[in-house]
Amino acid sequence: MTVTDNEGSTASDTATATVTVTNVNPTVDLTKSVNPPTLAEPGGVFTYLLTIHNTSVEQVTITALTDSNALSSQCLALVGTSLAAGGSTSCTYTMTRTEAGTYNNTAS
Repeated sequence: MTVTDNEGSTASDTATATVTVTNVNPTVDLTKSVNPPTLAEPGGVFTYLLTIHNTSVEQVTITALTDSNALSSQCLALVGTSLAAGGSTSCTYTMTRTEAGTYNNTAS
């Protein structure tokens, strides 16, 4: 900045201000549900719903989606999908179980 007075004399000065933006790691919430949760023998088809919610402050891209069951093409197609901050997406897949028992299942 430069100034001039009524005699034509000048003066100047500078000022500096610095800002820092720090990185915030992304966060996501993955939920999984199944319908129906129980069937009597002879069992049948169970439909799983995976929902991915971006709880981050910025857009994220899904780079991997795995499950202990085989995922549907609909679920696999989510890899590469971008989610806006606060955005969600979901997919379904089915699994047939015919033997009595409890079948744990994990997605990540």
